[in-house]
Amino acid sequence: MSEERCVATVKEITQYWSWRTKARVLFDSARLYLISHTRWIDRTSGWIRFPFYHHIFSDEQAGFCKQLEYMRNYGEFISLDSAVRLLHTGERIDGRYFCITFDDGIGACYDYAFPILADKGVPAAFFIVPEYVSSGADRDHRSCRPLPGLKMKVNYMTWDECMEMKNGGMAIGSHTYSHSRLSQLSDADAYGELRRSKEIIEKNLGGRCDHFACPWGMPGIDYIPEKHVLMAKEIGYKSFLTVQRGVTTQGDSPFAIRRDFLYANSAPYILRYFFGT
Repeated sequence: MSEERCVATVKEITQYWSWRTKARVLFDSARLYLISHTRWIDRTSGWIRFPFYHHIFSDEQAGFCKQLEYMRNYGEFISLDSAVRLLHTGERIDGRYFCITFDDGIGACYDYAFPILADKGVPAAFFIVPEYVSSGADRDHRSCRPLPGLKMKVNYMTWDECMEMKNGGMAIGSHTYSHSRLSQLSDADAYGELRRSKEIIEKNLGGRCDHFACPWGMPGIDYIPEKHVLMAKEIGYKSFLTVQRGVTTQGDSPFAIRRDFLYANSAPYILRYFFGT
């Protein structure tokens, strides 16, 4: 892969996996396939699940459509605003709900996920990194940067594309200003990452930025709950989303939202494993 080229498909990404990574993926897939047969989604109720993705490339569209239909067979889609309002009130959660989110603001999500979500009437939230977002109307103006923590590069959305999604019913949230790991920053720098990101998003999109998804997002490792959650509240965020897996039920805090990471091409048994009990 050349220094300047941005990957545009999942196939390109997996070509750079080591044999150890490929072996681990095969082993985990086999293990989850077996365990999934002991899990049931339709025997549960009274919850919200927050599936999240990083990318939907062109060779993931079909898989993403299948996953959305799979979820729709078992529950209803709910916007992040609605989910957070429900958690803030502490009201009873009746039924099964899915709230879809995306991290990082990768351009392929605008190209391939947004049209599907709009066509199917599924609300979603996109957490962007303002430092990665560029001005301009189309993909020719996008920035090309490494995926956080990896060497391969991808395109990131422009402000015009974020505005189009916002006007199309999607929520645009903060993922810090520069995709920083909060636990490695001083208190002043962490506060600045949270505040600056919110302010820039609000300035460019002309509305409130109420939701924050923590980069990497594992409590006690990537952020300190008793410190960084308080910062988010003070700055004015109404939610704090993590990458800790699990279900959300009545009485859970909107400042410790658990999410389930998915690959769009994963088979249905993967969803059954994570969403069933």
